[in-house]
Amino acid sequence: MAFGLRFARGMALLRWVLLVHEFSIATRLVQLVEEHAKRAGAKRVVLVKVLAGRLTGVVPQLLREAFEFCSGGTLAEGAELVIEETPLRCRCRACGAEYEPEGISLRCPKCKAANFEILSGRELLLEKVEVEV
Repeated sequence: MAFGLRFARGMALLRWVLLVHEFSIATRLVQLVEEHAKRAGAKRVVLVKVLAGRLTGVVPQLLREAFEFCSGGTLAEGAELVIEETPLRCRCRACGAEYEPEGISLRCPKCKAANFEILSGRELLLEKVEVEV
């Protein structure tokens, strides 16, 4: 099998795996939004805002596509999905410094210790739902 064909199949598989991740998130997101909209007596959902930490692995464009698909036939159909990525923030347990790691290393830039606490970057939160009543 030619390298190009293997590469193309590998990329297709990777996209499928990522879509499965985003589809599971979008499915739950639509459920939550629908519950909120029904409690508010809404005719439709206009906007949904999500906070997604850098470590969640969320690919914004794929989540938008999955949300559009999953929201079909619901009060959220046609709603704008805004995804705000929250940065990865850590606190060094050795020296107390708070920092946003760059690259793949999470070590403290001040003392170089690898003993840290993650303050933000893992969250996936439904922050806002705007509805039309």
